[in-house]
Amino acid sequence: MSIGRLISVLRTLLLRGLGSGVSVLFTVLVSRYLVTSEAALFFILFNASVIGAVCFRWGIDEVVIRRVAAAKVEDRESIAGALVFGAHRRVLFWVGAALLLGLALLLPWVGHHFGDMNYLDFSLMVIASGLIACAAVAARVLQGEGRTDAATFYLNICVPILALVGLLCLTFISERISARQLLWCYLLAAVAMYAVVVPVRYGRELSLLFSSNWKGVSAEAADLVAANRLGMVVLAQQALGWSAVAIIPIFYGDSAYAGFVVSQKLATLVSLLMLAINFTFSSRFAALHAKGELQELWRLVRLSVGAILIASAAILAATWLFMASILEYARVPRNFGSIVIIMMIGQIAFSMAALFAVVLSMCQREKFLLRVQGLTASISVVALAIACNFVSINSAAWVFVGSYCILALLLYFEVARVAGDENEKQQRSLVNRANNQTRFAEVQKFKNDPSCTIDGINYGKVVAPYLYDLSFKAVLKRVTFATLFSMRLQLDGTKGDGRIMVYSCRSKRRSDYDYIVDQNRAGMGPGHLFAEVIETFNPMQCFRTAMAFSSSFRMAAAWSGGLLEKITVALLIAKFRSSSSPVLKEAIRDARQLVTFCDAQPTENLASQLARMAGAVTLTNQHGQYRYLDDHNLSEDAEVYANFVSDYLLCWGEATVAEFAKAGISAGRMIIVGWLRSWPLQGSAKNMAAAQGTFGVMLNGENARESNTAMLAIAEGLAEQMGMRYLVRLHPWSEASSYSALCGPRCSGLEKLPLSFYQGRVEFSIGHMSGAVVELLCSDQPIYLLDDGKLAGAFRISGLAKKSLMDFRLALEADKADPEAARLRRARLAAWYNDDSNQEERLRMALSVE
Repeated sequence: MSIGRLISVLRTLLLRGLGSGVSVLFTVLVSRYLVTSEAALFFILFNASVIGAVCFRWGIDEVVIRRVAAAKVEDRESIAGALVFGAHRRVLFWVGAALLLGLALLLPWVGHHFGDMNYLDFSLMVIASGLIACAAVAARVLQGEGRTDAATFYLNICVPILALVGLLCLTFISERISARQLLWCYLLAAVAMYAVVVPVRYGRELSLLFSSNWKGVSAEAADLVAANRLGMVVLAQQALGWSAVAIIPIFYGDSAYAGFVVSQKLATLVSLLMLAINFTFSSRFAALHAKGELQELWRLVRLSVGAILIASAAILAATWLFMASILEYARVPRNFGSIVIIMMIGQIAFSMAALFAVVLSMCQREKFLLRVQGLTASISVVALAIACNFVSINSAAWVFVGSYCILALLLYFEVARVAGDENEKQQRSLVNRANNQTRFAEVQKFKNDPSCTIDGINYGKVVAPYLYDLSFKAVLKRVTFATLFSMRLQLDGTKGDGRIMVYSCRSKRRSDYDYIVDQNRAGMGPGHLFAEVIETFNPMQCFRTAMAFSSSFRMAAAWSGGLLEKITVALLIAKFRSSSSPVLKEAIRDARQLVTFCDAQPTENLASQLARMAGAVTLTNQHGQYRYLDDHNLSEDAEVYANFVSDYLLCWGEATVAEFAKAGISAGRMIIVGWLRSWPLQGSAKNMAAAQGTFGVMLNGENARESNTAMLAIAEGLAEQMGMRYLVRLHPWSEASSYSALCGPRCSGLEKLPLSFYQGRVEFSIGHMSGAVVELLCSDQPIYLLDDGKLAGAFRISGLAKKSLMDFRLALEADKADPEAARLRRARLAAWYNDDSNQEERLRMALSVE
């Protein structure tokens, strides 16, 4: 942490300390000068106003900070104006709703239930909350711009000090101060703050508040959605403290409640440094995340944690020393001293949780925050209510400690995952690449060991797909599968002419996989047996697996892993030998032809080996753009050719034939039938006309994160040069939050879209390695691939792969100048990848091979 930033933190700490000190002094003086009933009424309304000010702006604070901090300087004013305007509309709505809800106080029994509160008192509180909420959003803009001193003053000092002045004035002019008098002072303080912060800078935007032209300054929909989520996060974060406002008086009375409020306020002193750090660095957190400087972000988080713990311990010790004097001056019983200490310990954990929550909100992880904090808050509020019903207030206070400790731990683990050291991630990427190469070599060595084969069946090939992930979680899943699940076949048809099809992937719920199987069955025609593999829960399987374990462990001894891995491999082999093999043998007996979906699926690989042992001809299907992988992109996908055991592959086109030839597999085993899939209506001219000004980026899965990052960098540069926007199509297993920080201002969204919908929203696409590339070519949709050194040879084709931003720009200009040549090139490439001409007849002929 540089000296400049340290000074900024200390200045913010001083200002926030001043604000907290004023708030504590104000609370103590209220407790001293107001009678218990009036103090309790004011505290209820005052706490409600704080809650209201937060709820009325409903999460837009964090959105303002991160949007302003991440924006270019020249764009900040327009972004800030739109967000402040949107906040006013939001606050107006909720103020109106609250005032309508407050009409219930006109009923005598309702007002009496809330300590003789009347509608005027409630209205003063609501209006003050609305003004403070609007002014707070404007002050957050200052925070996002890095003007933390001014933001701190307006957010933490202005209203408390004005309210304190009002209280002191009342002590001189009145012997008995009422809650209503103090509420008028509070409202005037809110009016003064609003008048100073909002109208001067945002007067133009606010003049349109009730005009039909307001849409010109409205915030983006994504900002409002994020604000809604963060509003729920803030509500969940404060739920326990706010719930205590209602729970404590019910179970312990007004006197205990007044003491509890003083204790709660004293405990917040622990949070001073956390608040200063969050306030000073929240914009810095957002900027670092937006730039992708995760190493600096993680370092800043760790420094902040250490500073907060040290400062919290010092404040806790100081409070302990002066506890008696503070409680005596506030006219609070001394037995509340233990509650103050307990609440302070809880506040230390809360400070940690709040720091991590700010980091995650700046990193756009509001979905995770909402889930974790919502669940934790719900359980904690129930726990507090139960504790208050059965134990003393001192014991019930420990609920705060437990709740905030659990929350802090959960959020810490997520921060460590999201903002971990960048160098560590790069090293991990290199290690993973080396591990993939090593693991592939280990799997091939295991399959080639003679001990893996028994009765002519190579069980190393059967279990090979399971061997790429033997993490602890994966091992548990493998062991469960091997010991508690048995295979059975659901049969349809007859095998009178000896033709059988085996399918094991229905549970994956992939309609495209199911379609391939349906087309195979149609091509096979009547008179074949369809055997669908179903794994069912069966506790008796553990005994069958155990019976075959000893001999299977000897087979697994060839595996290079440790004892736990060897046991896992042995259990898998024993499961397939004891459950799958006997069932499949019976079904395949007397077969002349066997068709499977994919040899890289364990059960289907076993079926193909058994069928070949029985003398049947075996065929399997291609279900993606297969490519030969090298050291730069090696993964378990290599098993599609490394584990190919069937006689023939029903493949898409010459591209696949060429890729399998690189693996030493003869072209004579390739039967080209084209891609078996249900094609949407083709032709992109209509789509392109509806999508002018936007192009797309198709991301790979998380295994190719480096390539995804490179594509997004190219997209931002290309969009900037061409004056366009770009839409990011996420992989089905990826989350928008993982890539949002890598997207610049020209990104129009990150979405998971069916390809047919995606095509209609873009003019052209940037991609990498995916079957979707082939689909776009077949639909005559312009597509260009990034050759970042990791692109497989199957896609590293002239006219398709580009290495730099300049290459992309030149290709786009050339295609725009000669669209017919571009169309012919796409058609030629599409046919090379997917030759589906006369597909029905070619498939029928292929499936008649015996």
